Amino acid sequence: MAILKWLFSRGADAESSETGDDALAGASARRRNFANLAPEEGETPVATPMEAPAAPSPAAAPKPRSAKKPPAATPAVAESISVILRRQVPIRFDEAPGSWIGGLPRMPAGTEWPRAKPKKPLHFVAQLDCTALPPELWGGLGPRTGWLLLFVDFEAIDEESRRPIARVLHVPELGPEVPAPAGLYFARRDIFDVDRLPGTLPDAQRQHFRKWPVDLVPAPADTSELTGSILYDAPENDLILTASDGFPLERPMTWRGAYTILAGLVLSHGSAGFESNWQGNGLGMLDYPEPDINGFNKEWVERRERIAAELPRGYHCPEFTAADAKLRTDMYEERRTGWQARAFRVLAEEIAIDEGKLAEYRTGVAEARARGDQKWLNDNESWIEYFEKKIAQHHENGAYLKDLFAQYPGEEAFIAEINRVGRAHIDWAKRSSETLRTMLDRAAAMDLDAPIAPADWDDIAAEIATMKSSFWQKTFDTRLLRKIEVGISYHTLLGDAAREELLDRYAASPSSVDAFDPDIIANLEPRLRHLETDRAHKLGGCIDSYYGDPLKKGHILLFQMASDGATGWIFGDLGLIYVSIDPADLAAGSFENVRAWLEA
Repeated sequence: MAILKWLFSRGADAESSETGDDALAGASARRRNFANLAPEEGETPVATPMEAPAAPSPAAAPKPRSAKKPPAATPAVAESISVILRRQVPIRFDEAPGSWIGGLPRMPAGTEWPRAKPKKPLHFVAQLDCTALPPELWGGLGPRTGWLLLFVDFEAIDEESRRPIARVLHVPELGPEVPAPAGLYFARRDIFDVDRLPGTLPDAQRQHFRKWPVDLVPAPADTSELTGSILYDAPENDLILTASDGFPLERPMTWRGAYTILAGLVLSHGSAGFESNWQGNGLGMLDYPEPDINGFNKEWVERRERIAAELPRGYHCPEFTAADAKLRTDMYEERRTGWQARAFRVLAEEIAIDEGKLAEYRTGVAEARARGDQKWLNDNESWIEYFEKKIAQHHENGAYLKDLFAQYPGEEAFIAEINRVGRAHIDWAKRSSETLRTMLDRAAAMDLDAPIAPADWDDIAAEIATMKSSFWQKTFDTRLLRKIEVGISYHTLLGDAAREELLDRYAASPSSVDAFDPDIIANLEPRLRHLETDRAHKLGGCIDSYYGDPLKKGHILLFQMASDGATGWIFGDLGLIYVSIDPADLAAGSFENVRAWLEA
């Protein structure tokens, strides 16, 4: 395979005894991946002496990587290789997995599930067969018998806690599969967390991650240029599993998927924060729309500076915080009168600015013709067309606002209408949440793992489609106000649920895979080969950090685990977990003092 050719060609260079010009050339080749690392004195950059794998298709070409910093210190152990944890795509169901990520651990009887303080169980992440590790890994240190297990505290990651976020175990033999302990919270961050909704079924969402067998593939110590197409020697789709184009699934596959969607809708429409989210995200209004935001902000900055100047500690005192909040409230009240006139004034200012631009481009057309510059002429004519349309739209907007304002006896009457419709929308959301809760209870009575008939989902979708409301909204591109009608959208939740069910079935058994349309599998598998963070799960070797080499205290890299939609875990904001160890501890087989951190 291409990955092995890559290893052997680089390995020969790494282990050779070089002198003179050959040594300089080899050093330059090995350092080629550090884009911001200048050649040392006397060193001439040369092409890498490696057998290149077959070029991937243009769609799967390696992407440029961010520049890296040089290592911060000389490593304590000479690392000549690393080991990639390559998810099997497709999964070889005819083989018992020797190593896997996600799922549940197999530990000998009496082995305690690792817990964080205070006694919170950690999530199981990986179990790896040490007999499959090459002797060169970690400079020859570490176990080559038994199994190495990694557990992670996902909540500590989210909270940026100072407590240890990972535990590593080494067990001498496989035991039975250990069920997830009580208190293990839901941690799959790439799908709606319905466990946050009170009253949901306790088993609505599985607490552990999806199990995925992995192959332990030797690779160079530096894997910074590794891509999915190289790793699998097959085309990859340069899109993550959660990309917006999704998969061609129009409904959930099981009642569990339907339950998850309904629970998400209940939570989003019935939460205490619905009103603030609805207003805060710029969707709806309960008060007058300030048409001159730039003018408001300019005045606010000037007045708050004067307030700060009159206080002994300026901005840095509780008195300023309270005064600043009152200032914003006062300014909105002061500007309630005359907001409609300001809308026309701001519109006139925009027309004047755009007419000035139009005049400039018309002058540019004349100059381009005089010089015979066709490209400049074409550019100016394009801009003229753009600004002519924009100015015409401004005039249409002004006529629209004039007709709209004329329908109400005054500004306060219009504000009252905006508030009345907005309050009705908030009440509608509450009623809709109650109806959705009834639908959720009906779904809960079903066998969640049973397939949902198309007609049953169509009935659910039809009932959701009847839930309609309206509110006033200020558009972002103009000062326009429009009363819009909205319904309940479940398409994002449907995409999440359908994707997770597809992956659950794909990873479950060959019969489940065979039941899918071949086009769905052809869409899925190239995505599964893509490295979502541009970095692989790996053991040992050079750390693939974007921020230099943080192994500056004598530690070596034990685990590098990337966010992975296939298994269902997301570290921080699509980040990576690094686990390092002191070489002396690794040589002694002690994993009590590993260091772990998140790069998000």
